[in-house]
This record gives sequence, structure tokens and C-alpha cells, in this order.
Amino acid sequence: MGATGAGRRARPAASSVPPTGAVQLDLRGCAARDSDNARAGSVGGTEDKRGLIGPARRPAPVAHSGLISVGRGLSDFGLVCNSIAPCPCGWVSCRDHFGGIMGWDPVVLFFVFGLAAGLLRSELKLPPALYETLSIILLLAIGLHGGVELAEQASPALVGQMGLVLLMGLLLPLIAFPLLRGLRFSRVDSANIAAHYGSVSAGTFAVVVAYLMAQGVFFESYMPLFVAILEIPAILVGIVLARGISRGTPWRELGREIFLGKSIMLLLGGLIIGVLAGKEAVAPLAPFYTSMFAPVLALFLLEMGLIASKQMGALREVGIRLISFALIMPWIGVAVGLMFAQLMGLSVGGTAMLATLGASASYIAVPAAMRLALPQANPSLSLGASLGITFPFNILIGIPLYLQIAQFLSEGNSL
Repeated sequence: MGATGAGRRARPAASSVPPTGAVQLDLRGCAARDSDNARAGSVGGTEDKRGLIGPARRPAPVAHSGLISVGRGLSDFGLVCNSIAPCPCGWVSCRDHFGGIMGWDPVVLFFVFGLAAGLLRSELKLPPALYETLSIILLLAIGLHGGVELAEQASPALVGQMGLVLLMGLLLPLIAFPLLRGLRFSRVDSANIAAHYGSVSAGTFAVVVAYLMAQGVFFESYMPLFVAILEIPAILVGIVLARGISRGTPWRELGREIFLGKSIMLLLGGLIIGVLAGKEAVAPLAPFYTSMFAPVLALFLLEMGLIASKQMGALREVGIRLISFALIMPWIGVAVGLMFAQLMGLSVGGTAMLATLGASASYIAVPAAMRLALPQANPSLSLGASLGITFPFNILIGIPLYLQIAQFLSEGNSL
């Protein structure tokens, strides 16, 4: 951020023109509001009518780069921080922004809480029916919101982009498989884990949607469609890598599991409802992706933390080999996602989203399908890697980094 006038610090600025086909958000500035703190930091100088602090005072607070408050929902997030500059007034107690500790999204802290409770062997657990309900609401909300926006901003380029996303889904497991074989995993287990990492995590997608919305970053409305597409090809590639095209493979049952599975049906169902009904008709259901979204996501991540803690045993058994893969493969997926995003001409937000999808690993659709196709595979390896390492890494560290990489690439392309 550059200085303005007599050494004054400018407010974070955001473009008012979104990319074509992008979701438009209401951005508001992130300014200092605590006049008592401003006066306490004064040594002289003046303060103008906008609340920007002059050279003799401590600098006005600016935005953070970490996971910030998700706010009220997907379409109404209150104050938005857009800059990636560090905060001069102190990272730990920046109450000038939101009145609380910054750097951690409270929704993400629910995952940390669940993970810690599970590792401490607490008796905390959510009813299975509640977890199912939360996942249904999340997937429907994502699909419905994407469908509403897609109805208004559909693009002819979407068909070509869908083809590229399908190709990306075929490429990722083909990269993961030789890496796993090189780490001395069996052929069947390598194919099983590769299928998980070639597919995507709907939970990670929900978090990156919330994060980009909170940051005021535009992204393409049809991204939920890409999630549904990426669920399918990796499963087929994993089966062929493990056993070839065999008559003994239960293709009919697998077809039902793949194409009629819960996550794909909910995403596509919500998307189709949103497209057919339109924004005005869907307005009474808007709380699904506004006020309800953050609380539902918080409870979902609490349960995911509890589940992830149960996968730590598998990591202790196989040691450094699986942990290394679970930390290296996301970055390979990010590189692949960034490459395809550039080919597709996605916005900064869309690029960060596709990179996040490339970095994620499935733990819902793929385990169910691979259990039918490869019953001899060890599920603790695939779930231990995807849920025990990759999911926490993406949620706690990866997503902000992927957005910054996308922003860096965008700035480089504009020069």
C-alpha cells in the first residue's frame, strides 16, 4: 500500500468491475473505528474527517492475509479486508477491524477444535444423522447459489471449459499413481489413493467458497459444476490402474455409485433448480447460502475434525511415506489447477478455486465407489492421507496461499 497526501495511508481499494461470468459482491472498506485507541496512539499531528491517521499518529490498520471472519453468509459478509499487507497495529489484538482476534477464521477453528477433541479422546461426538443433514445442506446450498448466478451469467465458453476440467480429472490420478508406486505402496493401494487425489473434496470446496466471499474476491458462478465433473474421471482411472478393464468389475453398480452418488446428485440438483427457477423465485431459499451457510459449515467442520483425528493411527503405521505424499501431492494438484485455469481464462477467484480443487482429495464419493471396485484396498491409507493430512493442510494453510499465488499470476499477466 502506498502513502497518500502527507504520509497518510490509503484505504484498501477493490475493483468495482467483476470479470465476465463472475459473482459480484458488496465490498466495503476495512478502516479504523476505535477512536480511543487512535487517541491513545497519538503523539501529535491531525486526523482528517475520514479517520485516516496522519504521520504523527500510529498508522491506520490495514488488512490481513490470513483466514478472516466468514461473516454472515455467502452473500452478506459485512466488512471485507482485501489487502495482503500485514497489520501495523499488531496481529494479535487488532480490534480496530472486527473487535476480536484476527488471523483465524472462527469457522475454521471449529475444525481445529474437533481435531483436538478427537486426539484428546474426548467423548464429544455429533449424531450421525446430523452430519448427514449438514452435508446435504452444504452441497445443496453450493449448487443452488451457483445455479442462481449461472442463470444470469451463462457463457458459451463453458462447454470448452468443462472439457478441460474433465481432462484435469483424468490427469491428476495418472500423476499420483507413479509417485505412490515409487514410495513402495502396492499397486491396488496406489490406484485407490490416486483415485482419491484425482477427485475433489466437497468440504474443502465449501471452505474456499466461504473464504473467497469473505475476502471479496470474484469467481465464476459455475464452479460447482466443475466439482461434480471432477468427482467422476478419477474413479474410472483408479479402477483401470488397479485391475485393467476386467469383466469381473461391477460396472453397473459402480455407474450407479458414481453418477447417482449423494454429492454429485445434490450439487447438480441444486444447480439445476437454481438455473430453472432464477434469482427471484429462489429468494425465499436464500438463507441456505447466506445466513445459514457459516453456522452449518462450522458444525460440519467440527465433525470433520473429529473424523480426521481417527485417521491418525494409519499415519503412525505407514510413517513418513504416506505423510510425504499427502503433503507433496496437493502442490502438484495446485500446479495442474493453475495451468488449466490459465488455459480456461478464469478470474483470480476462479483460478484460486480450481487450484484448491486440484489440491484436495475426496473422502465421500470415491471411498464408496472404490470399496465396491477394489475391496482388497486398504481404506485407512487413503482416508488417513486425505482426511488426516491433506484436508487439514488445505483448510488451515493452503487456501490463503493458493489465492495469493493466483493473485501473483494475475498481476504478472497484466504487466
